[in-house]
Amino acid sequence: MPSPTVRRSWSLGVSLLLTFCAYNLLAPSAGAQTGPNPAPRPPELAERLEQQNHEADQVVEAYLAKKLALDKTQRELGGLKARVRDAQARHSQLQAQVDALGVGVYQMGPTQGVMAIFTADPANAIKGIETLDIMAQRNEELMAQYKTVDAALTAMTAELSGTQKRQAAELADMAKEKAKVEQAVARTEKLLREARARQALANRGTGDDYGPRPKAGPVPSVSGGAGAAIAFANSKIGFPYCYGGAGPSCYDCSGLVMMAWRAGGKSLPHSSGALRSSLPVVGSPAPGDVVWYPGHVGLYIGGGRMIAATHTGDFVRNQAVRAGATYLRP
Repeated sequence: MPSPTVRRSWSLGVSLLLTFCAYNLLAPSAGAQTGPNPAPRPPELAERLEQQNHEADQVVEAYLAKKLALDKTQRELGGLKARVRDAQARHSQLQAQVDALGVGVYQMGPTQGVMAIFTADPANAIKGIETLDIMAQRNEELMAQYKTVDAALTAMTAELSGTQKRQAAELADMAKEKAKVEQAVARTEKLLREARARQALANRGTGDDYGPRPKAGPVPSVSGGAGAAIAFANSKIGFPYCYGGAGPSCYDCSGLVMMAWRAGGKSLPHSSGALRSSLPVVGSPAPGDVVWYPGHVGLYIGGGRMIAATHTGDFVRNQAVRAGATYLRP
């Protein structure tokens, strides 16, 4: 049987061995610490994700601005097509009358009507002259109308062609912007997968980011259109974010604000930039105002909080208003 001294030495050796093994298992390797692509620490990953979300906001905003321009062009195109159809119908009607006039002159001969006056008795000659005057006046009016409508149709056809070319260019720009958005979304989703795998961003203390899917809760009682807008936005808490989304299953930030205020009886554009340029800025916010940041918006509900569709991978949330907000009054 080993002596107490031997037993103590053996026990100490085992302890040291276990400590050495634990250190090597738990501590990062030298390569992981000094290699060219070290795994990001949680604050670094959070910072990268925040920057990526900001960049994605700007790309989405550019896409939405292009979409608004395309929507406007399509409305113009619809109105132009209707006007061209009306002008073509009027042109065809006048063309038939001009053609009939030409046929009549050809069949009668250019001087036949005049000769009939001279061969008639004096009483009928006066009536014949009056008739020719009336016919000439009507023919002049007909030709003037025809020329006016013909010129208008030519101008509208040229405008229609130009608008169609502009639409084709805007569609091409839209495709480019959409590709940029999808690339930004893919980068964000990759970072989110990394963040969630590491649980790096869980429980950051704000209650606003990357937590479990939120649920609608009580909001301040507000009357009128603002109250209806807030009630709509509150009912969408927990719905996922999707770029360009305006419901019913997912929303982006300006899509949520647009649909909320549609429920409140007002039409707002689906773009944070267009909201900034079309709504007045107010110094003291009231429930229902739009909370604006570059590339991002939310709906103010009072008490320093807003409801907003956040970003890719997250949901519509009731969250604190961050510093630097501008308030817009619908």
